[in-house]
Amino acid sequence: MNETTTTAAPFRVEISPDGMEALLFVEVRGRDRRLQVRDVVRALREDYELVSVDDEKVTEAIAVAALAEEGEALPGICVARGMEAVEGEDGSLVWLGEFFESRAIVLPDGSVDHYHHTRSSVYEGQPLVELRPPTEGTPGRDVRGKPRPAVAGRPVTLVLDAGVAEDPDHPEIIVATRGGQVEFDHDHLGVSELLRVQEVDYSVGSIDFDGSVEVQGNVGAQFEVRGGASVKILGSVDNAEIESDRQVEILGPVLGRGEARISSGADMLLASAREAEIHCGGKLVVQGELVWCEGEVFEDLCVERGRIVGGEWKVGGKIIAAEVGSRKEVTTRIRLGESEDRARALRQLYRVRRKALEELQSFARHHAANLQRSDGGPHAPAEREQLLKRQAALRAVARRARRREMVARKRLQRRRRASQLLVTGTLHPGVEVHFVDHDLVHRITEALSGPVRVGLDSEGHEVEVVRL
Repeated sequence: MNETTTTAAPFRVEISPDGMEALLFVEVRGRDRRLQVRDVVRALREDYELVSVDDEKVTEAIAVAALAEEGEALPGICVARGMEAVEGEDGSLVWLGEFFESRAIVLPDGSVDHYHHTRSSVYEGQPLVELRPPTEGTPGRDVRGKPRPAVAGRPVTLVLDAGVAEDPDHPEIIVATRGGQVEFDHDHLGVSELLRVQEVDYSVGSIDFDGSVEVQGNVGAQFEVRGGASVKILGSVDNAEIESDRQVEILGPVLGRGEARISSGADMLLASAREAEIHCGGKLVVQGELVWCEGEVFEDLCVERGRIVGGEWKVGGKIIAAEVGSRKEVTTRIRLGESEDRARALRQLYRVRRKALEELQSFARHHAANLQRSDGGPHAPAEREQLLKRQAALRAVARRARRREMVARKRLQRRRRASQLLVTGTLHPGVEVHFVDHDLVHRITEALSGPVRVGLDSEGHEVEVVRL
């Protein structure tokens, strides 16, 4: 019910139940009894305690009454309004990168690179999201000036899971504490060290991830999968590039067609491979066959149930295979042991790694302010994105340089006294066995039924072929 206020004056005022509107009803009629605007406004302010009276509306109400007939009912005219309180805005999350969208990259010339997408992993220390605080809101008042409190906004809810933390210098910024994939679900934010995808194709694009990668299907031709930790592929690899700083496991065939490249910093497990380049920083186990492949294995190469046909293999340890070569006497080169230039190569790799690390540190120092600030500093968003991409590229170069030096040092330090070729089935003509530490070569000229051992004699001066 409206509050009705009357005095001796020939008008009355009704105030709405919420106190936000005051309606003026002029009771007198006729031009000869017309009220004075200033008198009514003064009475509204002093007698009725209204604030912010609208003089124009008062004039309108008096004019309408002056033209009305005696006894004619007139509507009330709003001559004062309160000011509604403005609710505060809730806190919000402002993402500092494209962590959830995956779309093909548009090149500067306007063409589209369908093999590489925008979504990629984050690196340790990368800013992820900014927490914007809620606002208090703006208080209001009713027509008599009584305050109407504002409802403050609610703070954003964010639970920090493993892999993320507040920036020590900017608590409103959440950063990654490890490399990996950003995960955000039901107000929980974290960085996972495992990226799992169904297939690597045009819908996903190539993968460059700081953590572990698991592909539950196949990897299409011309795509790349790089993992800072292990890489596991349950399907096949078709003329693609697979690289990991740690283990690689491919349970389907590798169909290289001369362009596939598989590289690991530690052990590797393959189902089979054909026409591929393989680099293994540990032990390589192959369940099937290796056909026309070229590879380097820092420890042992085991193809106990399959065969090695064609290509060239450099192996730091021993080779165990069911069959080596083929009946067509395909040339298959086996190089065993360490070469004398490993130390020189290691020193060069050390210099490359140091240079890459220095470039990364110099870039980070020079652009530290712009890389950390969520507003991009003096740089536009596009320029800041280019800085982040350049930093990520420098990190990748430094990481790969470190991995190359690590595996080279490991190979140099391990003594390869037991370098030998063990064949449990048939050793075919056309196979060449090189002992690089001793500059010795032995060529197989006739088929030998296994088990057969090709190695050095006890003095290490001659190559001997022994049927076990």
